[in-house]
Amino acid sequence: MVSVRIYVEGGGDSKKLHSRCRKGFSKLIEKSGFEGRMPSIVACGGRDKAYDMFKKALTSANRDKFPMLLVDSEEPVTVAVWDHLKDRDG
Repeated sequence: MVSVRIYVEGGGDSKKLHSRCRKGFSKLIEKSGFEGRMPSIVACGGRDKAYDMFKKALTSANRDKFPMLLVDSEEPVTVAVWDHLKDRDG
């Protein structure tokens, strides 16, 4: 069975806000039809922290462990996703 973990930008800097962020994203994903096969949500706080945690998770990713990154695009995406992030954040 594949384990999916989504590293999300958001949740501020406190445990309470991280908890609320995880719950909010969990509700959204569940209502989108993923009930029964829910991914884990990791509220990371800021964008840089989310990216750093995602990169670390990639080092142990395999067929059974699949990390994903979810950050706010800040503006419409008109090029490839990674190019957009590189242009915005280097």
